Amino acid sequence: IDFPPYIYWDNGPQGIAVDTLNLVGRKAGFEVIYPQQMNRDEALKAVRSHEKVDLLPGVESTPEHKRAFDFSKNRKSFPLVIFTRDKERGIYGLEALAGQSVAVEKGFRTAALLNRCFPKIKVLEFDTTPEALKAVSSGSATAYVGMLTIAQHHIGNLGLNNLKVAAATGLDELKLAVAVRQDWPELASILTKGISAITTEEQSAINRKYFVVEVRQTVDYRNVAKWILAILLLFAGILLWNYQLRRKVAEGTTVLRNHKQQLETVVEERTRELQESKDTLEQRVEERTESLEKAHEQLRHAEKLSAIGQFSASIAHEINNPLTGVSNVLARLQRKLEVEEKEALMLGMARDECDRMQRLIQDLQSFNRPSSGEKFLFDLQKTIESILRLSKKELSRHHIRVETRFSPASTLVNAVEDQIKQVVLNLIKNSMEAMPGTGGLLTITTGQENEFVFATIQDNGSGISAEDLGQIFEPFFTTKSEVKGSGLGLSVSYNIINSHGGELRVQSEPDKGTTFTLTLPVHT
Repeated sequence: IDFPPYIYWDNGPQGIAVDTLNLVGRKAGFEVIYPQQMNRDEALKAVRSHEKVDLLPGVESTPEHKRAFDFSKNRKSFPLVIFTRDKERGIYGLEALAGQSVAVEKGFRTAALLNRCFPKIKVLEFDTTPEALKAVSSGSATAYVGMLTIAQHHIGNLGLNNLKVAAATGLDELKLAVAVRQDWPELASILTKGISAITTEEQSAINRKYFVVEVRQTVDYRNVAKWILAILLLFAGILLWNYQLRRKVAEGTTVLRNHKQQLETVVEERTRELQESKDTLEQRVEERTESLEKAHEQLRHAEKLSAIGQFSASIAHEINNPLTGVSNVLARLQRKLEVEEKEALMLGMARDECDRMQRLIQDLQSFNRPSSGEKFLFDLQKTIESILRLSKKELSRHHIRVETRFSPASTLVNAVEDQIKQVVLNLIKNSMEAMPGTGGLLTITTGQENEFVFATIQDNGSGISAEDLGQIFEPFFTTKSEVKGSGLGLSVSYNIINSHGGELRVQSEPDKGTTFTLTLPVHT
């Protein structure tokens, strides 16, 4: 293998790699034997096939080579530079070689790197370094890209004085290691440990042996200048590599900092979302608990009303029986007794009062009769008249005058009658309580508008404040004392009318009065 000063043949094996392997062998207690000289391809084939050769120094650990060999962990780095003829000008980097032919050796990553990073360069591959350098010297190629120390050695030996180092490439350095046959992984481990055990002084002594500058009486200043330039380029390459390394570290630090900030932002957002979810869940639990408590209170109140209704119906039944007997006796007395006109008038009045009491009892029984929940046709206006008869004495006691404005238009609706009765009675009761003391005027209006039957119950009482007006249909909201109201009447009424496809609206001004309007779909 002709790869000076790393490894080459000159009356036997020579080079840095040879001396390094011999030193490792002496320390580890084995002898390194070098077979007869063979070219690079032959040596790689021999190691791959496990024939004659067990290891080969100076091999790049490319993916292809890693599939065929094991490698020592120690690697020797070689910077890549650009060589051109002396007369070439303006070549300060690989970008300037676009469209030009560039010579490289086979078996290294150099060709692949150029093809990938600089596709406009025409890459010419040669079997050996001398062949590639001769191509540049003769003008067959514009430049050579390769390892500085290897190329300088061959240029000196071949006398190619028309070549110069033009610029650094900026490419990653080539890292060469010892390739070992794959069935001997132990040998790769031994070599790694042996090379690592070589001291700095021992390695320096080997390097000095092959990098000694021989001073002759006749000095070729051109070669000296080339060497100085090469050293400067090497130094520049090292500085560039150091700069790139610092830049990569800085970029990596920036990326990590950005990732950290992004992660902190994501964690912050997730924490906020979890807190919001927790707050929402707590609010829903609170709302559901409040709703259940309200439902329980509504159920308790409904049970109480049901008990009161059953009790009043029982009393009405007990009163109705003797009242019927009294009414019958008065009727017989009217027919059979001959009495004075004044006494006859009093008997008539007594009988009329009995009839009125019976109608009130019938209305009370009808109002408290358990609902079947079924809808049927009834006249809303007549239902309101029935409720007014029930409430007549209470209205009179509160000094409330009733004015009705019933429409001649049909007020037939298809609904659950006792539920509508409950709504109307609640509204009348609220109006009475809004007109305490000296009483007031209760105006009830019925009619038909578009496809709805409506009824308005208007009072000139104390009215409702704007602040309370938006809450009066909320369950358990009341402006009355706990003794007078539970806060369920308007809420239940609102739900009943809504369930029938109608609306319950309210208008009110403090100290002027309140108007409730209920609408139900008209029966057609």
